[in-house]
Amino acid sequence: MRKAIVTAAFGGEYEAMSARSFPTIEAYAGKIGADFVPLGERRFPDRPPYFEKFQLFELLSRYDRVVWMDSDLLVRPDCPDLFGLVPEHEVGAFNEGAFIPERRVTLAQAMRFYGFPPPPRDRWKGEYYNTGVLVASRLHRYLFDPKDAGEGFPGDGTEQTLVNCRMLDQGVDSRPLEYRFNRMTCMDGFLGMPRHDAYVIHYAGAPDTSVVQSLMLKDIATWNAGAPEHRYRRNVLVTVAGGLGDQVAVEPVVRKVISMYGHDSDISVVTHWPDAYRHLESEGVRVWRVGAFRGEPDTPYYEIRTLSRPEDMDGSWMFMSHNLTHPTEFASLLALRSTLALGERTVRLEVTDEDRADLFSAAGTDDLGRHVLLHPGKGWPSKTFPGWWWEAVAEGLMSEGIPVAVIGKRFGEDQGLVDLDVPAGALDLVNRLDLRTMVACVSEAAGLVSNDSSPVHVAGAFDGWIFLVATCKAPHWVLPFRRGRQSYKARALHGRPMWEELDVRPTNVHCPTIDSVPGGSIEPFLPDPETVIGTVASCVGSGRTSH
Repeated sequence: MRKAIVTAAFGGEYEAMSARSFPTIEAYAGKIGADFVPLGERRFPDRPPYFEKFQLFELLSRYDRVVWMDSDLLVRPDCPDLFGLVPEHEVGAFNEGAFIPERRVTLAQAMRFYGFPPPPRDRWKGEYYNTGVLVASRLHRYLFDPKDAGEGFPGDGTEQTLVNCRMLDQGVDSRPLEYRFNRMTCMDGFLGMPRHDAYVIHYAGAPDTSVVQSLMLKDIATWNAGAPEHRYRRNVLVTVAGGLGDQVAVEPVVRKVISMYGHDSDISVVTHWPDAYRHLESEGVRVWRVGAFRGEPDTPYYEIRTLSRPEDMDGSWMFMSHNLTHPTEFASLLALRSTLALGERTVRLEVTDEDRADLFSAAGTDDLGRHVLLHPGKGWPSKTFPGWWWEAVAEGLMSEGIPVAVIGKRFGEDQGLVDLDVPAGALDLVNRLDLRTMVACVSEAAGLVSNDSSPVHVAGAFDGWIFLVATCKAPHWVLPFRRGRQSYKARALHGRPMWEELDVRPTNVHCPTIDSVPGGSIEPFLPDPETVIGTVASCVGSGRTSH
């Protein structure tokens, strides 16, 4: 059986590249027992150089099997035999249509342009093959017939789309090649792997061929240095977004990502609050503050996001809502395509001796173990309670003999802390704690009373009581997971459930959202302060530890 590796380089820029690419292609041909056939002259000078690939029509009358390789690629010395991977009756190529959805549109338009009937839906699944590396046999000769090729489909001007149309029209059996046999930059965001991990690096689409020539030299040197193992590390970028509560709640998801990728990847975690993730730093994991991460040049990153927005157009908001989903679950679905096991959803945070010392200095005491913290968080109108309500809860708890500390920061008109007067006798820690000391404070306290706010998610990392006053969100969308459940040392308190009044059916495209208050007043949805006081006292006031 006669086999050939065929390539071509026409034009000064491609001929310059071929000085580096052809030796790697020729060496590969020799390794697999095929002739090396660099095309020497143009047969279709009135058409773009891409159409010289149609010289395969004549070559397949002399060779039983061929592999076409573009001149702007390099072949690694250990590349497997493509003839052995692709059966003789199949065409082998990389299906870039699986990663570039626009190719489906291109091919459908091209079928009409060339006069082919539309393909049956049960036969075409959107395949669009890149012909930069193509395995074919004599029985596929008609795919490269220059007759009726014209000038090419105007949508791309190459022979590639016509070959795809012919394959689809004739129902050619195809064998999708792994991306490592035709590694292009379009795969960077899907992989996070350096291109050197591939057997074939294809520089298709590079805007400057002089840059490609220098990259080729660099990549050959990298291959030589990595031989024979060729082990390369993936680059993973975890982008943690949202408010502080969101970013704390997704810590288990970030941890899961590290456990999945950490053994063979370099992971960068980008967050507004690096102190919340400092315990995850290791040799292969770096934590960056938003704005500080720049990424290494000429390095692909696989990005994992923990939060999406409707304007991101990734489709996630078409089937799930961050506001109506637990933040840990939303992030795991978005980042991992699955939910975490219940036992994996517990937040972990670090508290150091230095953190505790700074806390005790700010608080003026190291005796916080009996205190119940109040965090009167302010955000959406539907989760912002009036100051009098918080003051009544604080005074009521102290009347039960329960020491109270008020925490939080006043930092904005729409966020932070509600306006209230900290009652006499309560420990006033307002504006006195940073993230580290706030976490330490929550870890020390007997319990926390708050609405849907970041300290609730922080409390999920420790063993104190959590008393959630739920209004805009149902408790199961907020309470953290501890010991595999949300009910461990946690109580959810509310008046009339606001979330039950919202029409959130998917077909109601203009439905009200949880950031608005039905009727304009939050007070009907609040529990009576006495209810909160009684619940807290029954759990922590008498020293009981019932779960």
